Amino acid sequence: MTDSGKTDQDNLKKNMSGPSNAIGNTQTDPEQPLLIMCLLALATGIIGGVGAWVFRQLIGIVHNTLFLGQIDFYYDANAHTSAQPLDRLC
Repeated sequence: MTDSGKTDQDNLKKNMSGPSNAIGNTQTDPEQPLLIMCLLALATGIIGGVGAWVFRQLIGIVHNTLFLGQIDFYYDANAHTSAQPLDRLC
């Protein structure tokens, strides 16, 4: 017997029953963490995609404002920007 009134066999059974959280409850549903991880992965992908789109729009408006002198979100990275807008600086 230990000081808390439980035998060593009771403590051994509790320790071998599976993972437990800080409160001492054992984890009974192994599918729940998988579902949570999938939902977190989905949310991370959506947030990352929206962030990439916003960053692309920011690149477009900064490029068009500084180089072309017009406020526009559209920017085609494959099209060459003419040197004509930069002639004003020389």
